[in-house]
Amino acid sequence: MQIQKLADYTAQILLDYYENRIQPFLDACDEDVLWIGPAVGQVIRTKEALVAAFAAEKHELRFAVHNLTATLLPTGSSHVMNILLSFLVDTFWPDGSSGRVYQRIVFTWVFHNNTPYIRLCHISNAIAYDKRDRIYPVHYEETYRDQLVLAGETRSDRLPLPRHTKDADLFELELHPICGNPRTPYDPPYHRPGL
Repeated sequence: MQIQKLADYTAQILLDYYENRIQPFLDACDEDVLWIGPAVGQVIRTKEALVAAFAAEKHELRFAVHNLTATLLPTGSSHVMNILLSFLVDTFWPDGSSGRVYQRIVFTWVFHNNTPYIRLCHISNAIAYDKRDRIYPVHYEETYRDQLVLAGETRSDRLPLPRHTKDADLFELELHPICGNPRTPYDPPYHRPGL
């Protein structure tokens, strides 16, 4: 499977997942999948356990995904590929309230007989920066500005990808020179009608 097709496939699985259609995600999981959710204690190992966990889940939440971007992270192996999806997701609760988080999901795909399967799905929510934080560079942009290209800079032309959903203008390919890895944004900001 070509890298662009895998990114497209990953994005579609995510969009289905956030429309509460999780079967495509479960079908794509490897038998030894590791799923790590964004909350404490959300760790599930094996497809059998993941299927059982989702079967027991009952909720009436609705979601809207915006600004979906895929970053391809080559591993040096033709049998393994990492794809980072980053996006905003709005959650709508039955009581009418809503919340928004900036979410990142790393998918590690493994190939068995040229068929991709999800071996790792690691979901994280970005937290607001705390100025007391001295673990990471405080002045990241000033410190690393000359060492790498930051996201959103030096953009190349966009190339249209085949559309795999009913929604027009959802998938486009854009290459960024971020450590030599292509990055695929799914523009315009995505919001499914009816939510």
